[in-house]
Amino acid sequence: ASMDYLENPEFDDKELIAHFFALSLDLFCVANDKGYFIHINPAWEFTLGYTPEELKSRPYVDFVHPEDLDATIVEQGTLTEGRNVLNFENRYRSKDGSWRWLAWKASPQPKGIIFAVARDITEQKEERRRTLELIQKIERINHELDQFAHIVSHDLKSPLRAVMSLSEFIVEDLGDNLSPEVEANVKMLKERVLGMNRMIEDLLKFARIGSRETLAEEVDLNTLLSEVLPVLSPPTTYQVIIPAHLHPVHGRWIELTLLFQNLLNNAVKYRKSDHGFVKVTQARKDGMWLFSVEDDGVGIPERHHERVFQLFQRAAPDNRTDGTGLGLALVKKIVNAAGGRVWLDSAEGKGTTVWFTWPA
Repeated sequence: ASMDYLENPEFDDKELIAHFFALSLDLFCVANDKGYFIHINPAWEFTLGYTPEELKSRPYVDFVHPEDLDATIVEQGTLTEGRNVLNFENRYRSKDGSWRWLAWKASPQPKGIIFAVARDITEQKEERRRTLELIQKIERINHELDQFAHIVSHDLKSPLRAVMSLSEFIVEDLGDNLSPEVEANVKMLKERVLGMNRMIEDLLKFARIGSRETLAEEVDLNTLLSEVLPVLSPPTTYQVIIPAHLHPVHGRWIELTLLFQNLLNNAVKYRKSDHGFVKVTQARKDGMWLFSVEDDGVGIPERHHERVFQLFQRAAPDNRTDGTGLGLALVKKIVNAAGGRVWLDSAEGKGTTVWFTWPA
């Protein structure tokens, strides 16, 4: 019943077609085999600024960008041979002198007539160009940052090695004349140098997160954690509770190693006693893996929950450990780069649970 108007004698097929032809936002046209438009819809004037008479008075190739002319002539030949043209793109000159990108579909008809429809894709082309420029800029910046990180690492490590060597020379030169005070100062100096070296290494790790140097793969977390735990060297009375079977995840092995290494290491470092525990869990939620790393350590005051994910911020309310303050910053960058998010539940003296999601 809703289509009865099509049978209304007040409308014929030609009127209906002409009406839709005029309403279209795309550029409809009919051309002949001599290369002229013989009928166009109002969208042409809206898009290019020419009146219908101006567009029909000259061969349509006169409006085509010189760089696109050869390709346009080739497509004309395709139509002449009786074949359709699909997804061909060229530039047309507007009346104001600018160029508009058009995407074409055209079909040859009897008696040398061509039906064609074009869509203005200038904005999409411009957006694509800007996106490519932005990607190239980001890649260039990342390359420069990677080079900078390596240069800084080399330039900083060299003097550190020199300081370490000089401290050893001092100890050797003094021999039996080394006083307890000098020995304590040299020990402190070496500790500071080693701490600075660790900080440089952590900064390099931070800079490499998300780089393309290593490919993502399916990672067996049980195997990964079996390699991480011996490095932590927790007290024999400290419990590390890990599920017997963790589901594998897709990611970079080195980044997931750094992720769990830092979280578990924090739990061990900031324990309240040697009889504490750290527990890892994994669950599926909303298309993501939800992980938790829970401990019963010294905890983190609520006012520091956001700050501890920043560079060089400590994950505990005291200075009892020799960390660089990069651990949770590394964790956050790794998780964010993978498309997840990280947060924590903690209170001073009541342990910490770090939660993070990872794409399933």
